[in-house]
Amino acid sequence: MQTLAQIKREGRCIISKIDGSKTLVRRLAELGMVRGKVVTVIATADSNSGLLIYFQGQRLAVSPEMAECIEVLDLGSLDRSEERRVGKE
Repeated sequence: MQTLAQIKREGRCIISKIDGSKTLVRRLAELGMVRGKVVTVIATADSNSGLLIYFQGQRLAVSPEMAECIEVLDLGSLDRSEERRVGKE
């Protein structure tokens, strides 16, 4: 697995795990960002800035520190049936 901060290309990813403080995990859960949800990376992070994602109809900026806490699976190589299976694990 890799973190959202390690994603080097635009595309869809599925959240596999969120690590971090209880406050961060709770805040992301309030936004609906939990395991099994799909996020789309619009702009990858460079050395000084965060990344831009599309999630549930919204464009969100994610700081590098927050992106390091979100483990994802790149969906670029999976078909729809594999996406559904991964989302349910």
